[in-house]
Amino acid sequence: NFLNQYQSAALTEIIIQTWCGYIALPIAALAEPDTADSIQCGEVYFFFAHHTLLILYPYYYLGTGRASLSLRRYSILQHVQWWLVTCAFFAAFYFGVIAPLGISVGLNLNYMVNPPGGTPLAEPELRSDYRLWSIVGCGTMFGIMRISMAMMEFAMELVMGAVSGN
Repeated sequence: NFLNQYQSAALTEIIIQTWCGYIALPIAALAEPDTADSIQCGEVYFFFAHHTLLILYPYYYLGTGRASLSLRRYSILQHVQWWLVTCAFFAAFYFGVIAPLGISVGLNLNYMVNPPGGTPLAEPELRSDYRLWSIVGCGTMFGIMRISMAMMEFAMELVMGAVSGN
C-alpha cells in the first residue's frame, strides 16, 4: 500500500511539474482561438471549457499545497531539470507521435504538421524552418510559464503569510 501511495505521489509530481510549463499551450489557444472548423453542437463551448480547465488544473495543485514550485523546495538547477523534462516529453509526444499520426491521417493536429495560416510562421521564408521555430517557441514558453507560476506561488505565500500574521 505504501509503494502504491509513493508511486501515485511521484507520478502526480511529474505530471504537475511538467504541466506547469504546458499551460502555455492552452493559454495560446485561448488567446487566439481557431474554431473555424468547429461544427458539432457544443464544440466551441467545449473548446473554451477544456482549455480553461487545462490552465486551472496546476493552479489547483499549487493552491492546495499538493505541488510546489518554491525555491525552498527546488533549486534553480532542479527547475532547469524540470524544464528540460517538460521539453523532452513535449518533443517525444508531439514530434514522435502527433506529427506522424497527423501526416498518416491527413490532419494538422495542434499545428504539428503546418503552421496556422495568418501567422508570421506561415510566411514562405519561415515556413521551411517551422519545426525549429516551433521547438524554440514552445521551449521558451514552457520556461516563461514555469517562472511565472513560481513567482505567483511565491506571491501567494507572501499574501497568505501576511493574512495569517506569520
